[in-house]
Amino acid sequence: MNFNFFSIMLKLVIIAVITFSLQNCTMENEMEHENELQLKDNPVLDKLLEMGFIKEQILELDDFYLVEGDLMFSKNIKDYENNEIFDKQASTNNLVSQSNVTSMSVFIDSSIPTSGTDNWRTEINQAINDWSTVNNCINFVLTTNSDADIVVRSDNGSLRNNTIASAGWPSNNQPHHTVLINLDFWNNMIVPTGTKRYNMVHELGHCIGLRHTNWVALGEGTGNVGANLIAGTPNGDNNSVMNGGTAFSLWNGFSNFDGSISLTV
Repeated sequence: MNFNFFSIMLKLVIIAVITFSLQNCTMENEMEHENELQLKDNPVLDKLLEMGFIKEQILELDDFYLVEGDLMFSKNIKDYENNEIFDKQASTNNLVSQSNVTSMSVFIDSSIPTSGTDNWRTEINQAINDWSTVNNCINFVLTTNSDADIVVRSDNGSLRNNTIASAGWPSNNQPHHTVLINLDFWNNMIVPTGTKRYNMVHELGHCIGLRHTNWVALGEGTGNVGANLIAGTPNGDNNSVMNGGTAFSLWNGFSNFDGSISLTV
């Protein structure tokens, strides 16, 4: 009798697991299909594809397109008129101008807590100082002026669960204007201070024109965006802070080749 009872219970559990899995797969397929539908017949999508990005790596969110996991692109087609978007270890074709890269102001929005586990302020300041040590040519300055070159703020729930932060690439010789932080990353896990610092350095790198060092391994396209190897650096660098797919990494300083970065237009 006990054997029959446990046998029946085991069958019920197996059926429940299979049903749950099928439902999850169906929901995921529906979500992917829904996003696929949203991406059709859109001039901004056409522009992103023309720039060389792969459709499967483009996600449409409410306020912007998220590309290659952590790159933000405007949904307003007018933002792409007469405006080249460029990224070095590998860079795009357009960078922040020499005159601008030596003094870029950063403002921390009030949506970033001043205390508790969601407080990234110390790590933001550390990342600013970290970049300012690279060849003495890149200089970020923390400011209390909200009209700054770069504003760091909460994503307010716009980013996916597995995206810790996002930014974009320069335009018109200026750094990208926004860095979003996902304060609920990975089911609201407590993010270590070293991980916060690593990701802030990474996203500020995007803002000044750096693309993922491992862009080839990630299957990221080039198109007319460009993926220009920085002189004196290899095609790959496992220690680069600009590698993609590294949200859980801890800050361990720049690699030797990261230190070779020189950004000019």
